[in-house]
Parts: sequence; C-alpha cells; structure tokens
Amino acid sequence: MPAHFVFSDNKIIGSLVCLLAPSSFQLEPLKHLLLVGNERGLFLHVTNTQDGGAFVKFPQGRVISGGKMLLPVKDKSWMGFLDKVVQLKMNEKGNLIHAVVGEDKFDITTMPTDDFPDFPYTPFTTPGCVLTVDEVKKLLIASKFAATEMKETEENKSTYLKFEKGKAVSVATNHGFIFGHIIVKTKSQNDFDEFQVVLTQSATKLLKTSILELAGDQELWFFKPEGNNSRLVVQTPDGSMMFWLNECISDGLKFINLSNVTNKLSKEFRAGTVRTGEMKSIMKNILTLVQNETKTPFILGPTSQIQYSGEFYKNGVREIPVTIDGEDLRIVVDARYVNDALEELDSSAPSVLKVGGEKMPIIFEQVRGNYAIRIPLMPMAV
Repeated sequence: MPAHFVFSDNKIIGSLVCLLAPSSFQLEPLKHLLLVGNERGLFLHVTNTQDGGAFVKFPQGRVISGGKMLLPVKDKSWMGFLDKVVQLKMNEKGNLIHAVVGEDKFDITTMPTDDFPDFPYTPFTTPGCVLTVDEVKKLLIASKFAATEMKETEENKSTYLKFEKGKAVSVATNHGFIFGHIIVKTKSQNDFDEFQVVLTQSATKLLKTSILELAGDQELWFFKPEGNNSRLVVQTPDGSMMFWLNECISDGLKFINLSNVTNKLSKEFRAGTVRTGEMKSIMKNILTLVQNETKTPFILGPTSQIQYSGEFYKNGVREIPVTIDGEDLRIVVDARYVNDALEELDSSAPSVLKVGGEKMPIIFEQVRGNYAIRIPLMPMAV
C-alpha cells in the first residue's frame, strides 16, 4: 500500500523548520526532505548531505500505511500545514501526494523515494556525553569568533570539540590560530569513553540551528563516531529528535593537545583585571562615535587607554579600567570584535585581559561557575 500519514500540532519541528532557511545561516541548500512512517512512528527527515542532517518524531503523527514521501524543498508553502491537522497519501504511481488540510484538498507534485536513503532510526538507549542545550550553546560561542576573524580563510575554519567525563571543550581555529577556547563543566557525571571531533564551520552552524527552538534545560546526548563512520550523532534522551554532523577530516587538528593550546594562549602574557560592565559601556560608546572607523589602538600598561578617531571625531582618548604591569604596549585591534568578545562576558563579574606583544593577540578570559571562556583577538595590520 502507498504511504499514508496523518499528523497535527507539531511545534517540536520548529528547529527543523529553521534548517529550511539556509541563506539565514549560510548553510548549503538542503538536499532531502522526507516524511518517513514506520513501526516507531512518523518522522520528518532533513538531510544536507555535505554537513549532516536531522530527523524529528511527530508527537501526534499517525501512520496508516508505512513508507516514505518526498516533500519539495524549493516550494516551502507546505510549511503552513505544520500547525494544522494534515492527511497525506501517496498515489500508486508515486508522483503525487494527495493532501487534505482542514477543508482543503489538493495534490503535491513529488518524486519516487527509492533513491533517498533512510537514516537508521534506532536511537541509543544509554547516554554518551550528556549536555543541556544551554551548555551546548555556551560551548559553541567559540565558533562565533572564527566566523568574524579572517574571512578570507573561511574554508579552513573548524570547531574542535572534546568530550570527557564532567567537561566539554571547544576550540575554534583556522588551522593556524585559535579564535576561541571554551570549557564547560557539565552537570552530568556519567561514564563514557572520552572522544574528540572536528567540525567544519557549516556543520557547526547546522548544530547551532538544530537546537535553536529547544528548551535550555533539554538534555542532549553526544556519541563518539564509530569505526569508519565520521558522523557525530546527537539525540534527545527519548529518541524523538536525532541529528548527525559530518566530521571535518583534519588529522592535524584531530589530535590537538589542549594543554598546548592553553600554554600558547598564556605563555609570556601580562595580565590585568578588567571591570567588565564598565569596559562594555566604553566600547559601545566608542563604536557609536567611530562608526565605520573601527581600527582602534589599545595602549595597555600601567595606565591603559583606547585611542580612536571617526569621520567627525578625531584624536579621541579614553582611559579604560585595567592596569597591567610593565611598559605600555600599543596593539591595534578592531573595536567591533572587542565589543563582540565583551558581549559574551558577564557584566557583573570581573574578567582578565592578557597581552603579549604588538603582533600577538589580546585575550579576554572569564570564569563563571561551571563555565570558562577565553577569547583571543588578533591585532590588525597598521
């Protein structure tokens, strides 16, 4: 019998609907969009073959006759179905879907699904590394800075993730410099074999997009790629949502030594404590004044200051709330990136500003409970 499905009230698919706006997230166009019905229920299956994919179970879906249906990706008008009672039935030839939506009846042109592979819809029953959605979002902050710095090397950027008991670590890099370094101490203390993966920038964005609509305390299970399978698999504990991310093949990054990363970002650096909230306010005011003239010299030392100029404001000087021992050091950075870095820090808590040399990055660091963030910002050419 041809596939025949009924579903309604499917708010859970909000995350996957986000995946259907690739221009918003700079993702590759989606290749597959399948409805799959089997003995486990009714699932929406979204696949971007380059970066990964996802499936989600319809909580009120009913499978009258099992099978697969391919829904059009280019024409998204059918997305209006998703908050209504919908009945879809494939015709015998497999080229039309008969749709009933409330009082409306119409046909949707489709294609045979024989050539579209199924993801094995078998959820794991024991957890791997357990993180909440909020913890994952914190972990992925590092990738934000790889996305802003050195845009000409976008294809080389990756997000390195390491999962171990009680802790997850992310490092964003362009294979030559570290842009962000995040450590999240996880609430879960379950046992699993620690593992590490490297994701492309687009696969990282796919992960971010997939969890946009999930509650912050929703648990996600992360599983180590097995054998020749280079997919990082993530699922909800009940198996109602699962997505997978194709790994970036990069042996050099695959075995990155985190202690070396920490040492490189700390060795021979001088440091001072920053009043974070006051620093945020100063940077916002400077950005307002300089507008597009964002190349900004920082003078960091015993009496630290920012020098700035804009179209209408020239030779501006503003002292900043940090004291660093030693001689004054002049480092030119982009004020926008400094502002972006500060936005990720807690205004009510102090942070640490580190400097090493004119051609070395300035580094903002802050520890907040179970969460540590380190954001290096490269100097600009003068």
